[in-house]
Amino acid sequence: MVRWLSILLMQLLFAATALPQADLAAAMRGAMQGRQGTAVVLDVSSGKVLAAHDLERAGRRLARPGSAIKPFVLATLADRGLLKDDAGVHCTRRLTIAGRKLNCGHPAVGAALGPVEALAYSCNTYFTTMGMKLTPEQLRDGLRNSGITSRTGLLPREAVGSVVLAQGRDEVALQSIGEEKVLVTPLGLLQGYLRLARERRAGAEGPHEAVFRGLEAATDYGMSRLAQPEPRYAWRVAGKTGTSMAAEGAWTHGWFAGYAPADHPQIVLIVYLENGAGPTDAAPVARQLFAAWSGQRK
Repeated sequence: MVRWLSILLMQLLFAATALPQADLAAAMRGAMQGRQGTAVVLDVSSGKVLAAHDLERAGRRLARPGSAIKPFVLATLADRGLLKDDAGVHCTRRLTIAGRKLNCGHPAVGAALGPVEALAYSCNTYFTTMGMKLTPEQLRDGLRNSGITSRTGLLPREAVGSVVLAQGRDEVALQSIGEEKVLVTPLGLLQGYLRLARERRAGAEGPHEAVFRGLEAATDYGMSRLAQPEPRYAWRVAGKTGTSMAAEGAWTHGWFAGYAPADHPQIVLIVYLENGAGPTDAAPVARQLFAAWSGQRK
């Protein structure tokens, strides 16, 4: 009798974990159908893969991260004490660096943008301006320390990203928005967001408070809002989109990385789409995955 009850309990526990993972895997197949790219969902506590689409691509594809790198730049600025007296940056929305047009796509804002709003709106003007307050060594070391170039151990023969020392102000500015001298794998970028999610679980206050608030604002009213499932305030997600120029040609890749629930993360995910359009492409995929994990069906 005791043995039978033990077996029944084990079966119930297995069902409680296997069924949600099966639902998540099904949602991932649907969300990624017809798309070239990869998506991975991890459990924050264990780092275990809950669902994945093309894990090999996630661990071996090297690409520029674009704006998905901005939380780590903001964290580096905070660690160096450069946000304490931040009076904000006025965004002109037009930006050209080294002949490259990097205009901001967010709505016009009359007031100066502080770190939270700048991250929410993914303001290139703010991050290139503030990024140039860092030395090339500080920026390189901050990005490396974030974990985005670390091996995750989730895949054999995993590729490793790189952060190369920027040369001159233009390269520092471009590196600050993930468009120069930095390459990551999707798993590498996911590792950086996993570290943020674990730090967030320990509390929102601290040197990186602006990072957490900015990631939550991004999915609330900012450029990542398409990742937030409905109803919007039943529970919240946090995360960041990115659009990066391909090294191979004149097209872009789309990114989203984030975690949920925003105030006490349990899962963290990455979406990377080849030839993706960024916020309007990767974020809706993430929304489907967040909704499936939460038991919603949108």
